[in-house]
Amino acid sequence: MLYISGMLPKKGDKIVTGRVGADISMEEAKEAARLALLSALSVIKAEIGNLEKIKKIVRLAGYVRSAEGFSDQHKVIDGASGLLASIFGEIGGHSRVSVGVSELPLGAVLEIELIVEIF
Repeated sequence: MLYISGMLPKKGDKIVTGRVGADISMEEAKEAARLALLSALSVIKAEIGNLEKIKKIVRLAGYVRSAEGFSDQHKVIDGASGLLASIFGEIGGHSRVSVGVSELPLGAVLEIELIVEIF
């Protein structure tokens, strides 16, 4: 098992910041989730050599920096889940949790973690 945590969304060398439902739209937040996932996959690739060594995506957790009253965190994390399904097909199916939070490191809009089974 490989545990990847603390992945923030980066566009170039800048972290995507803000609160979903206030200064970040749903589509921008979903794109941020995809960016964070791509960062996680690059860490996995650096650790194990290539992504073909992934046997199963076990769990995805997403923490979404949310404005008061925003309750669609699950839709934001769909950005990452959908990308996993597109890249990995059946082995990309995973359990998932999405949680709204008031603050994240560096003002990031979201943070994700993955648990991956490898060969």
